[in-house]
Amino acid sequence: MADVEKLYDRYHESRQKFDYFITGLATTVLAYSVQSFDSGKYANYIWLAPIAWSFLLIAVIAGLVRLEWIIAVLGIETEKFTKQTIYQNIYQNIPDSLRNAYKLQEQKWKGLPEELTPEGMEKWINKSLSDCSKSIEFLNAQQSKAIKIVEWAYRFREWSLIIGLFFLGVLKIVNF
Repeated sequence: MADVEKLYDRYHESRQKFDYFITGLATTVLAYSVQSFDSGKYANYIWLAPIAWSFLLIAVIAGLVRLEWIIAVLGIETEKFTKQTIYQNIYQNIPDSLRNAYKLQEQKWKGLPEELTPEGMEKWINKSLSDCSKSIEFLNAQQSKAIKIVEWAYRFREWSLIIGLFFLGVLKIVNF
């Protein structure tokens, strides 16, 4: 199991580094092209530069949005894992333990408020299980939405970067 976790961590780390690299590349190309732009040199086709810059700016923004939402997805995964662990490892074993304790020491529980009896605790645990289950369902829905945003930002960033670089290339070729 540890090998699978290591592989997942390496994959996630590599993907994250690549996202930072592509977003940084788009930012660098945008900054360099704006800073080194000479309007006199590109007088006939000056309109290509703002188009290229617009697409590069969109690529930078989409890259930052993607990075932000990847962090959100990881947060949701962590919270969901925590809730599932609580649900599976702790709460599922308690009702049986309470029933066994109640059978063994039935006389001791008589006269106590219902909340303190094994039946009362079992009701509370079942309600907690239900709440935990609903929370996991909600987190699954949120995670699904966040993953769609991450995928959208990825496609938007890549195509905007390609189109921006294309327009910069055309500007250089036309004015060569």
